[in-house]
This record gives sequence, C-alpha cells and structure tokens, in this order.
Amino acid sequence: MSISMTRRDLLKFGTTIGTGLLFYHCARGQSSETQPETYTYKTVGDLAIKLDVYRRHDIASRQA
Repeated sequence: MSISMTRRDLLKFGTTIGTGLLFYHCARGQSSETQPETYTYKTVGDLAIKLDVYRRHDIASRQA
C-alpha cells in the first residue's frame, strides 16, 4: 500500500515531530536537580566575564 503525501502534509508532519521533540527535551532539562556552575569565560583588564552553566546533576557527576 502506498501513501501519497503532499509537500504541505510532509511539512506539517515534520513540524509536529520537531515540536514534540523540542518540548520533550525542554521538559527533561528543567529538573529540580540542576545547580548552576559559574565559570570565568574571559577576563578583560580587571573585569571578569562570567558564565553560568546549568546541567542536570547526573550528567555533571558523570563528566567529573
């Protein structure tokens, strides 16, 4: 059995899948276990430009 899709149907399908994956990824990343780690990104003269990195606890402990 062959299913014929128009370009519009294919774009709708791709957009639906992409949006679902994006929401899933964002929901997983908003864990209460995340703790910010502050790093100095760059120092210019006496000014330290800092960066806060938020990672899930289980990922941070695996990379340590």
